[in-house]
Amino acid sequence: MSTLAVVSIISLLGWMVLALGAYRAHRVGLRQTIVMALIWGAIFLLGVAIFSVIEIDSNEIGQEVPTGPSRIT
Repeated sequence: MSTLAVVSIISLLGWMVLALGAYRAHRVGLRQTIVMALIWGAIFLLGVAIFSVIEIDSNEIGQEVPTGPSRIT
């Protein structure tokens, strides 16, 4: 593991401690924390489901959409 990776992990742990400390300062109970985590999980799963249903062919991106027969006079 490189020095940069170690510094990155330590800084991420520091940010996590700060975020958890700020969250706990609001004195949110365990039940409400679990409910909010489940709601956020459902929101992200819904987003994944929506984007997995929408399939865009990469060859069609950027091409002109046909509008019907063209009339050249």
